[in-house]
Amino acid sequence: MLAVNDLWVSAYLVSSGAELHGLRVSGFGGKRSVSFLFDGNEAERLQRHFVSGRAVANVTQLKATMNHLKDLLFNELRKETENENQSGNYRASAAG
Repeated sequence: MLAVNDLWVSAYLVSSGAELHGLRVSGFGGKRSVSFLFDGNEAERLQRHFVSGRAVANVTQLKATMNHLKDLLFNELRKETENENQSGNYRASAAG
């Protein structure tokens, strides 16, 4: 499983045909980071192309993919925040 923290690399991978398998949120509170999870050799090959400067992409498709990934990212962060708030509320009410 390839975990990518860079939004631009992730958008390039998806717009070039790599399959996004999910997102992983790590950290807590204001110190969160999101990794986009890819599987397979194709994603690794495409990542090497991006890093080496050999990446070529359809800019319109790349922009649409970037917007889609941002939506996924912020939805996931909202869910994590809601879960933290519910856990915190539960702990506060259980203690009181």
